[in-house]
Amino acid sequence: MEEQKKKRLVGFALILTASLLNGVIPSFTQKILALGLSLETILTSRYLMGAALIWIYIFAKGKTFRVEKSNIAYMLALGFMLFVCTSSLGESYKYLPGAVAVIIGFSYVVIVVVIEILVGREKVETKRVFCLLLAVAGLGIVIWPMGDMPHLRALGILFALLGAFFYAMQTLGIGSKRMKDIQAEVITGYMNLFIFGANLARCLLAGKPVFPDTMEQWGWIFVIGAGSAFIAPLFFCMAVKKLGGSDTALTNTTEPVFAYFAGILIMGDKLSWNATLGGILVVSSVFLLNLPKRKKKDLRLFQW
Repeated sequence: MEEQKKKRLVGFALILTASLLNGVIPSFTQKILALGLSLETILTSRYLMGAALIWIYIFAKGKTFRVEKSNIAYMLALGFMLFVCTSSLGESYKYLPGAVAVIIGFSYVVIVVVIEILVGREKVETKRVFCLLLAVAGLGIVIWPMGDMPHLRALGILFALLGAFFYAMQTLGIGSKRMKDIQAEVITGYMNLFIFGANLARCLLAGKPVFPDTMEQWGWIFVIGAGSAFIAPLFFCMAVKKLGGSDTALTNTTEPVFAYFAGILIMGDKLSWNATLGGILVVSSVFLLNLPKRKKKDLRLFQW
């Protein structure tokens, strides 16, 4: 029991760190867009940095990266899902405030939890369902006063929802049995290879520069590349392996809270009462989810 508790605490710390690093990406991306870089250039450079760092790490640590061809194909498919997710969310930043795009994208949590319950990977526990409803309510409150968002656009919402769907599929894929014995670093490495290659092709087809022009632009690219394309996905994979897909997804609902406050500090967004209240509900759901279980048998919502 003590070992299991320690495993959950480590997973909790990993996903919170990943949430923080991913939470600042919308504001950082909007900052770089304002410096004159295209989204295609940002994503290509970002994942070049991420792929280089993760593979240097794999070789330096002597990780076993030789796996069955079917598993390589599977990991590249996960990379495709993450490519569509990041591209869609990146497009949504053009039409929505960064924090709002992240919040809408977090409908992926509902998809993950519902699918895992339907396939029998997770049980319908009172606490899990309550935490899910609490998190969804918190995210809903954050975006409730729609009239205060003049830049809200239907196209941005569609991009964010598309990103949410593919993020959910990627999360479920990482948590599958066939990935159980493959190290998180290796999964991240193969996914980053696909994402970099796909973004490079997209960049060339769009006729955009592959690399930034100035040192200031390179500085921002290094920050988001190391943070969101190396550390964050690595920690996310590790967390899924320790917590499972649904608990990782629920804990990851702190990301919009980090995104919101990053918007205040970096982009000068204004603080509102609904964002504060919604953030409190989201953090509360994460806290409740990670409370140690009682020794007595869990109360189920349904008795079969």
